[in-house]
This record gives sequence, structure tokens and C-alpha cells, in this order.
Amino acid sequence: MSQTRFTRLTIRNPRLAEPQLYLADHADELVILDEIQRAPGIFEALRGTIDQGKREGRGVGRFLATGPRRAIRPA
Repeated sequence: MSQTRFTRLTIRNPRLAEPQLYLADHADELVILDEIQRAPGIFEALRGTIDQGKREGRGVGRFLATGPRRAIRPA
């Protein structure tokens, strides 16, 4: 049985100062992005990384984004 390698990051982590480079460096791991709602700008880098992975034939399920524990209700 193979084990999945993963990296868990809180969005405030300084390693995400250049998210596209960081995500590309961890292309063969599951990247868990915690508190992603605090960094809406990361979605552009994430989308670019996902699109590049599709072109290279990488599978799905490489990223796991987490947010607040309680539901956010519209006003």
C-alpha cells in the first residue's frame, strides 16, 4: 500500500508569498490549504496550477482547501 505525501499550510505561512512557485514545487503531493478564505488572491495561482497539471496529465485531488468550521450565513 502506498502512502500519500502531503503538505499542510495555513494561508498566513510565509512560504506562500509566491503561491504559484510553492504549489509547483509540491506538484506530487496533496497540498492542504487551511483558512483559504483569508487569502482570496491564492485562487488565481491555484487555478493556474490545476490547469497546468491537467495539461501534464496529473490526476485530480491534489489540493484540499479548508475554511471556517461554522457555516457562514448570508445576511
